[in-house]
Amino acid sequence: MAVVNNDMLNKIQNLLNTTTDKGASEAEAQSAILLAQKLLAKHGLDMADVEANSGDKETKKEVVEGFGTEGIKMAWWHKTLARIIANNFRCYYFMRSYHKETRIVFMGVKEDVEIAKGIFKFASIQIEHHARQYRKTRKKELEQENLPKGFKNFDIDELIQYAGDNGVRGYVISGILGKYDKEAMQRKYLTLEIKDAMDIKIDGPALRNDYIKGFIAGLDQKFKEQVEENKAEWGLVLVKDKDLVVAYEDISKNFKSARASSVSSSGDRQAYSAGVKQGKSFTEIKGQLN
Repeated sequence: MAVVNNDMLNKIQNLLNTTTDKGASEAEAQSAILLAQKLLAKHGLDMADVEANSGDKETKKEVVEGFGTEGIKMAWWHKTLARIIANNFRCYYFMRSYHKETRIVFMGVKEDVEIAKGIFKFASIQIEHHARQYRKTRKKELEQENLPKGFKNFDIDELIQYAGDNGVRGYVISGILGKYDKEAMQRKYLTLEIKDAMDIKIDGPALRNDYIKGFIAGLDQKFKEQVEENKAEWGLVLVKDKDLVVAYEDISKNFKSARASSVSSSGDRQAYSAGVKQGKSFTEIKGQLN
């Protein structure tokens, strides 16, 4: 057991007691736990030192399980993201079925599970958001490269003329004009036919998947780089609790190997590289760890 100033042990104990059930917000609780972990590592301490100082037998670490996903359809990339986060926040992860719904479960010491859940949720939201934005950007770039300047401002007659000049059959144009009375609808479907005739389109789902693959790879690189840069200080932070290891080994004996998900991909290196860049700039990681 390390010898350390009681004030430091008290500070760590107070940080560990900053929990949501005692009035702290989720963000405050997560920040307090992370700072406590960092101080433990920095001073070469473990929970036994804190428990001995407090004399509180109830401060013993509790191994728990917590849902990373709940009430949502699990995406193909959730498992990879969960693995990365679990490895970097002293947890294990696995899938469990509840009433025909498959969920990601994090298993670890209570404080670590809460952090893993929070970061998983935040990262998932960021991935979805940036993937949507990237898809829109690529679509806009493709249109700008192939359509004339001012295309969106064409009046209906100009649009009809442009459609005929660029491969849209006359009967298709007539069909659209006959089916829809409102000009907005006519413009919408004429534009779709023009893009189709000129092959101005992207495979949205495949492009999105390429971007997400890159984002998660970049996220993984970000963690590894930060761990390497702070190896001396964070060494103990990444070590899983002994009771957790035993508990996981016990329940994992019955786990079955999951089949790999089939994911559409266009092999778009530009999308993948953009994802890697965004994943490596994921600010929540550095903010949370510091």
